[in-house]
Amino acid sequence: MAKSRMAFPQTLAPVEEQALDAAPTHLRLPHRDVATDGRESSSAVHPRYRPDIDGLRAIAVLSVVGFHAFPVTVKGGFVGVDVFFVISGFLISTIIFGNVVKDGFSFFDFYSRRIRRIFPALSIVLIATLAFGGMVLLADEYAWLGKHVAAGAGFVSNFVLWHEHGYFDANADSKPLLHLWSLAIEEQFYIAWPIVLCVAWQRRISLLWVTVSLALASFVFNLFMSTHDGIGDFYSPLTRSWELLAGGLLAYATLFHASVVEPSSRGTREALSIAGLAALAAGLAFTRSTSAFPGWWAVLPVAGATAIIAAGPHAWINRQVLGSRPLVWFGLISFPLYLWHWPLLSFLRIIGNEYPSRTDRIVAILVAVALAWLTYRLIERPVRFGTHARSLVVGLFVVVMATGVGGLVGYRNGGFVSRPAADPAVVNEGDIGSDEFHTYIAAHFRPCMPAEVRDEPFAPCAQSREGPIDLAIVGDSHSESVFVGLAEALPALNVAFYMRDSIPILDNPRFAKTYASVIADPAIRTVVLAAWWSKRLREVPAAARLPKMQATIDALIAAGKQVWLLEDTPNFSFTPRFCKYASGFLRRNRCSEPVASNASEQADDYRVFSPLLAANEGLHMLAAFGYFCDRSTCSMGRDGVLLFRDSNHLSLQGSKILARRLVADNPALSAGQATRSP
Repeated sequence: MAKSRMAFPQTLAPVEEQALDAAPTHLRLPHRDVATDGRESSSAVHPRYRPDIDGLRAIAVLSVVGFHAFPVTVKGGFVGVDVFFVISGFLISTIIFGNVVKDGFSFFDFYSRRIRRIFPALSIVLIATLAFGGMVLLADEYAWLGKHVAAGAGFVSNFVLWHEHGYFDANADSKPLLHLWSLAIEEQFYIAWPIVLCVAWQRRISLLWVTVSLALASFVFNLFMSTHDGIGDFYSPLTRSWELLAGGLLAYATLFHASVVEPSSRGTREALSIAGLAALAAGLAFTRSTSAFPGWWAVLPVAGATAIIAAGPHAWINRQVLGSRPLVWFGLISFPLYLWHWPLLSFLRIIGNEYPSRTDRIVAILVAVALAWLTYRLIERPVRFGTHARSLVVGLFVVVMATGVGGLVGYRNGGFVSRPAADPAVVNEGDIGSDEFHTYIAAHFRPCMPAEVRDEPFAPCAQSREGPIDLAIVGDSHSESVFVGLAEALPALNVAFYMRDSIPILDNPRFAKTYASVIADPAIRTVVLAAWWSKRLREVPAAARLPKMQATIDALIAAGKQVWLLEDTPNFSFTPRFCKYASGFLRRNRCSEPVASNASEQADDYRVFSPLLAANEGLHMLAAFGYFCDRSTCSMGRDGVLLFRDSNHLSLQGSKILARRLVADNPALSAGQATRSP
């Protein structure tokens, strides 16, 4: 029951009719392929071209690009990757199913196609990224880039990133090859899936049973990991395989049970297409980077993409919208566009001093589109649809592997220390990032007590040693920042911090158990309130800020505690890496900015602090701002030491230096009891 071939769009050259890897299709008619030696082979089954699938690719890639360039506007755009997974699973499974059941599956031909499809554009992007990074990155940055180039060439980026940071963390924008994690998962699927199906076929195991069983197992494991290891859930091929297998199930049904899958009426086709588009739109609209993803959320884009493909090429949305010339054009360049866009945005962030402007990001995307089109026209298409000699396949493989080896050599050699190093006048401490900070706390301090406080959601806490606590730091992540320094600067005291992502006031439900524990503990003689005050005070209506802070202080003083307010540190408009390195090609060093940048925030804080200090003799101020700022300038570094790990959190060295100076200026902290500050 073969379907007639769709009219080919006039925007594409006739040779594109054989662009079998460009998009999946309704596929029941075996299709002649060209063997790697140039001869035609009638044994290989491949999908016919469907413009609407290229349109779906366009939706997927534009969603991802939109999220990376405009994350505040396109908040759920990252689900476009899940659409790619469905399309890939559909295409690849169609090829494998069709050829396995005909006993005509060739591993060499299959992987040769994958190499011709993926390696031309990938090799160009990897080489360009490595070359440009050599011009703008310092040694340790270049070493990390080399590591990611090697991981990208070896298709293991997802595992490398899994053990570094999350996809949405603050350091993600400094990784030019972050996006290769999804390509790695696809390639791992391409390696394993043909083997699984061939073995199942040889052992006479139902291919449908294998596909359904693995898809269900992967989905269940995804749900488990979403609540136990969010980063692992995002990057693991085992938790992502169900998305590719969803496309695989559709491919199986289309090939072998067409009467079940094919919409029986025009109304059914249209309803399926509309429902699929609605599910995809819901995924884009409601999924957030803070969601447990993929988890249940990925069902929306996966189900949406599957339904759209199942609706067939004759549904109105598929034919008129997804099959339109602009979307088909973007679909054809979707792979090189995906590869190019993120390195450009990432390098734009790295070489600048602050988050790129909207105009700069728009220009970067336009450049990415131009590079994608050139890559497609001049490299990808000629390689894929030109000569299919084995020497070409081997050559592409060697180029990508050699690039990966080059990156690995750079990583092993520390980014080549002969490259320009940081200016000695510029701070160059190595503890940038929260990971190092948290690792230090875990290695040198103990989990805090009592357990009922520690067990609250998002309630990190630690203490200097076992035993009764003498000094408690209560607040948000800024309390954690100063904890390391105070714990080491006050060796005679047992210091602890209690952290919540909120303002530390008594009637805040997030702090209810914390304050109940601290107030009831007679061993705690001193309480330090530390927070990003310019941010946290805005969580409370202006008229209620002073009364709520006063009520908190009253409760602590009534319990016999000495109370200290930790003045906030500066909040810089740039990140520490611009302070860490000297200026160079396309890079400008920046370690300081005018004190006026923080003047309004400081003024807002003191509208609350000043009357509190005047009215409460048991309340004292730890003046921290002045350690980083003079009358004209605030600086991230001093005397060759980097004091911050991001725009507003102290580094390890910054915490220790600030605490030593606070203790020296306020000897009452060491004694566990305060004297009235001037």
